[in-house]
Amino acid sequence: MTPQVRFHIALCHENMGRLVDAINGFELATQEAQNVGDKARDVAKNAPLRAAALRERVGHVTLTLSGRRTVSQIWLDNSPVSEAMFGSEIPVDPGEHTVQVRRDDEVVWRKSFNVEAKQHEALEVAVDDPEVAPPPDESPPGSNTVVGEDESKRIPAYIVGGVGVVALATAGVLWGLRESGLAAVEANCQGPNPFQKCRREDSGTFEQAFRYDIASKVTLGVGAAALTTGVVLFFVLAPDAGVAAQTDDDDGEPASASVTILPLLSPNYAGIGLQGTF
Repeated sequence: MTPQVRFHIALCHENMGRLVDAINGFELATQEAQNVGDKARDVAKNAPLRAAALRERVGHVTLTLSGRRTVSQIWLDNSPVSEAMFGSEIPVDPGEHTVQVRRDDEVVWRKSFNVEAKQHEALEVAVDDPEVAPPPDESPPGSNTVVGEDESKRIPAYIVGGVGVVALATAGVLWGLRESGLAAVEANCQGPNPFQKCRREDSGTFEQAFRYDIASKVTLGVGAAALTTGVVLFFVLAPDAGVAAQTDDDDGEPASASVTILPLLSPNYAGIGLQGTF
């Protein structure tokens, strides 16, 4: 396809009486010729002139809708009419045309009209679509949960739970390093436990294994606490838009759910406590 070929196709459309197609072809040939440059100088000169002359020969039709339209499509001749074209002038070839209202591949309304050159025709398209029924409620009996609840409220639960999972995985890695270090030390020790003799140069490895032991236990506790907190938050922060409110007093006020994280410290242990209302 070259600008010259495009120009001659548009010229054929003009001679066949398909003026709108010819105008589009001449305009496209003009753009392509400008991109090519000197090789299509004649097309760049003549195509705009022919397109301008054809615009003086075509007719126009303005389609407006009346009634209720929900599912039907409006067709002008053999092409559907887009939403943006309603109420604006649509160029058409001189001659007879047909407007159709199609619903489910069935023509429910049709009207033919004739447009002369330079003539403008205004046509009102009657549409009477049925009302669209709301989708059926597919919730199971007794469920008041709204489909598509906002899950953003549970983001803290996902974050805390994710931290817990990562901490537990880290604890497992540290425990594996601890076991590996102790095994390396014991491999070089002689004599039965607990009186075996170990190499002095392995003391650094043993101390490192001892640190891994403490770190793994601390990380295990943090991970377990975080994972537990994440699970609790998952239920506490559940979307309540479609859940039936429960009451816990005589005034009918909805019961509120809350959770509090409390640090627990004593001479013998440290941890985290959860105090919640559900």
